[in-house]
Amino acid sequence: MASHYLTSFGYTVDANVFLRAHGGKFFVTLHDYANHDRRFPGIEVEAVDRELRIGGRDLRATPRAALWSQPDEQRFRTRDARVGGLVGLRVDLPARGRYGSYVTAEAKSAGWVAGNEHLDANVSLRVGMTRLLN
Repeated sequence: MASHYLTSFGYTVDANVFLRAHGGKFFVTLHDYANHDRRFPGIEVEAVDRELRIGGRDLRATPRAALWSQPDEQRFRTRDARVGGLVGLRVDLPARGRYGSYVTAEAKSAGWVAGNEHLDANVSLRVGMTRLLN
């Protein structure tokens, strides 16, 4: 599956691949970032719904890591690149009835990431609820 996003410096065209390997599910994204002057590569990998048991509770964890090269200072007209990255972890807590909850922690260097409003380096924490579909 392919996707296209407008970015702070131009755009990215991504190839998204879902894989099953080594008993796990993985979501891999290959990024092709572009500005006016050149293209910049990136890769992102998530290990989806890894089962954990902590303190007698069954949890699902989804670790995420990304590495990229993007235009220096997020500029539209530059050939200079800046390397950046992201690490994150989402933990889904057991559902009670139809509803569950999750917590996500994420740390990133300067750079553009889909769904993240920060272009500078940032650490964020999100908490939310999920609804099970039957």
